[in-house]
Amino acid sequence: MSDIKQGEKTSHVLQLSERKSLGINGVTEVVSFDDCSIVLKTVCGELIIDGQGLRISTLDTAKGVVAIDGTVQSLTYYDQSPNERRGKLGRLLK
Repeated sequence: MSDIKQGEKTSHVLQLSERKSLGINGVTEVVSFDDCSIVLKTVCGELIIDGQGLRISTLDTAKGVVAIDGTVQSLTYYDQSPNERRGKLGRLLK
């Protein structure tokens, strides 16, 4: 699904309008999504979007563009993989 090459420089821009419409550039992969959470890999790290009634209205993998509609409650970036984020307790439970 990732048409953007790993070494390729791509700009990363977020544009949020009244918490109802979110446009994102620099997306390399859609990891998962449902109506409450969308997880994207971007050129600046993993981005988790939490909200209500979320839906992906536009997805252009060639350009790395995603548009999301719904009520956005939070945007969180992670530079680490999900396994590294789990901490000591997560490593013990492996």
